[in-house]
Amino acid sequence: MAPTLQIHLAEVRDIAWTVTGVAGLIAGHGFRLRIPPGAPASDSTSLYLSRVLQRADLHLAYAADSAADELTRSVEALMAYTSEAATLARRTELVITGLDVDDLALSYAVSAPRLQREIPDEPLPQPALDVTDHRTLSDAVLLGSGVPMEFEPTDTAQLRAAAVTLRDCARRLRTAMSSGERPAAMLERFGIWVDEEFTDAVVARDEARASWATAYNAAREEVAEPARLYLSWLSAAARADEQERPALHDAGARARAAVRAYRDLPLTAVACGEHPQLGGGAG
Repeated sequence: MAPTLQIHLAEVRDIAWTVTGVAGLIAGHGFRLRIPPGAPASDSTSLYLSRVLQRADLHLAYAADSAADELTRSVEALMAYTSEAATLARRTELVITGLDVDDLALSYAVSAPRLQREIPDEPLPQPALDVTDHRTLSDAVLLGSGVPMEFEPTDTAQLRAAAVTLRDCARRLRTAMSSGERPAAMLERFGIWVDEEFTDAVVARDEARASWATAYNAAREEVAEPARLYLSWLSAAARADEQERPALHDAGARARAAVRAYRDLPLTAVACGEHPQLGGGAG
């Protein structure tokens, strides 16, 4: 092989398989983020917060999907170039010895970039806080009848390890091929994106969902007694028993305060920067 082009093809191929494993890990996180966990109760505030957080999940899911595809495209380009470069170098060596062969036409191509999925940017309308006791207490009954919410954080250690793996692959690639600086730099940029953009965004997402779980469980406990009183009032009203009807004003005020605090829950902002781009390709 010509001394100006040194390629350890087996090592490059092993690096490529390792990188595709990282791409699969990123894509898997994106797949899970696309599955809506749903709201734990059917009150208007829980449904609203569920939709807000699911939209944030979709932003991350689509970013992961696009990043995994782009990382795979970079491996496609690497292996196509490496294979043909090694072939060209070998044929050149043989031609120098006098072998009569046709010129090699380079023909490698890379899959076209995946189209970005779009998510509406307009904010979701926050449910209005009703001032009437009956509507407020009805919503409190729906909130109180929900199930307790538990939250399990994402295993971000896998993502941090994936970023380390990409940086290690970049180091190995520089050793495996003399022309490996550009693809190695691409892997390093992806490693930084996974570590500093995607993983940090997943952590922020987890903080938002943990805050929701805490606020929901607290609000559910706060409205339990007002909801019980209102159900008792409805039962007495159904029996036309005026004497047994409990007063609703205080119960309504208490439920309204709990729902207001729950509805105005400040959520951690979830943002993820753009992943590195390989460029155009031909399918």
